[in-house]
Amino acid sequence: MDARTRSNLLDDIRAVAADCGFAATAKAVETVINAGRTVDRAAIGTCAKRILEGAGTEGGQDLKRYDKYMKAAE
Repeated sequence: MDARTRSNLLDDIRAVAADCGFAATAKAVETVINAGRTVDRAAIGTCAKRILEGAGTEGGQDLKRYDKYMKAAE
């Protein structure tokens, strides 16, 4: 990682941490890296907000009512 890329990443982390707090931001960066995704402000911010909502990184949708349609198609 070159100096400019590192500087941009730190700026992204700083901006998201100002909105979401450092703990959620640090966890979001770890999650984004572990998922193999591009680490940018949008990915960090979205993940940090999900962490703060308590939805984790999986999303909060309950799709159980759609299971009957998937089973009928199989």
